[in-house]
Amino acid sequence: MQQFTLTKFAAFFTLILVFVQACGTAYDPPENNGDDPNAPVATAPESQSIIVGESLDITFSVTVDAGYESASISVENGNASISSEPETDATGGDVVVTYTSNTAGAASIELTITDTNGLTANATVVINVGEPIEQNEPVAADGILETVTWNIQWYGDGDGQNGPSDENQQTENIIRVTDSLKADLYAFQEIYDQQALNNITENMSEYRGFVADHISWVQKTAFVYNTNSIDSVSVGAITEGQSEYAWANGRYPLYFEFTYTYENASMDFYAIVIHAKAFDDEESYQRRKSAAQDLYDYLTANKPDANIIFLGDYNDDVDVSIYEDNGDPAETPYQPFVENDNHFQVVSKALSDEGKSSTVSYPDMIDHITMSNELYSFYVDQSATVFQFENDFISNYGSTTSDHYPVWAKFDITTSTKELMTR
Repeated sequence: MQQFTLTKFAAFFTLILVFVQACGTAYDPPENNGDDPNAPVATAPESQSIIVGESLDITFSVTVDAGYESASISVENGNASISSEPETDATGGDVVVTYTSNTAGAASIELTITDTNGLTANATVVINVGEPIEQNEPVAADGILETVTWNIQWYGDGDGQNGPSDENQQTENIIRVTDSLKADLYAFQEIYDQQALNNITENMSEYRGFVADHISWVQKTAFVYNTNSIDSVSVGAITEGQSEYAWANGRYPLYFEFTYTYENASMDFYAIVIHAKAFDDEESYQRRKSAAQDLYDYLTANKPDANIIFLGDYNDDVDVSIYEDNGDPAETPYQPFVENDNHFQVVSKALSDEGKSSTVSYPDMIDHITMSNELYSFYVDQSATVFQFENDFISNYGSTTSDHYPVWAKFDITTSTKELMTR
């Protein structure tokens, strides 16, 4: 993403101050008994999210110089019990509280610990309890492969500091969007882990998904696909000829080979999702440029005849770069894919040319879809679209769902059947 200017940062900081003054903090800071340096300290985790009827283990950390004696809890909206705690006289450890939600709304748990001298410490965690999410209906194959790339901002990290603070609301909004799009293939970015992705797919009837487990960083890429139209063939990381440094310290491209089938027509595809290095400084730009060249070289050498769909958060535009060299926009780091149209076409470049944006806060298209020349006759003309949602569909989209919008493109695989009939 582009960096804040000083003016934007000041405005953003003022907004945060207003928000905190209006709403209070999401959790209590560590408290101890007066100014006694030997008093115990209890620390709550960041705010948590849960669905009505579910249970959740919440871990408080404690430091007890005089020795741990006991703990008690008070609960608002729900039931809770202490499931584990430090041994008597321990000088530190964790108190784990198992919480079960009853009704939707705000909930909280206050923990009080006591040391062997009778001094106490308190900590409170806030819990967002959401209603069960209505599951999407199955999507039937219709001969049109609909593809979407979408960065869903720190999804599943659970600490409340990055991305939307209410993960239940974020999940509900994601499912609302996918139900509206009804795509066959989703290329996601910024997924915490497989369990986080499962929290999405369990609400999408007859869809499956997998994360890039080769990425150690918490922002992983992922694919989710419609099992009514797509059969998985193979998945993996593209590492051959790639630089770990260029790919944001190990966010190597994730590939997905699959077959799309509709009635008697079927077609093989090689999809790739990336989450490129962010920021608009020169070093980040050069890393994106190197990564794009390496990927281009790999694909042209190793997948010369594959039906390639290259999706993702490119973290840069494809007309000109977000990085400026001496005050002028530099050449796009994805120039190999842009200029060599005998091999590739960036179908979403049309959106860049129209001045569209794929993020909430910045003016550039940094989320894109590229196809290989084998798909030129299958691409549904002008189908590349960026979905910018209005408040009447999702309120406060940028703070509740993501800082990126979904970008989509379609491919008509029945064209292959028509070609065969012509022949």
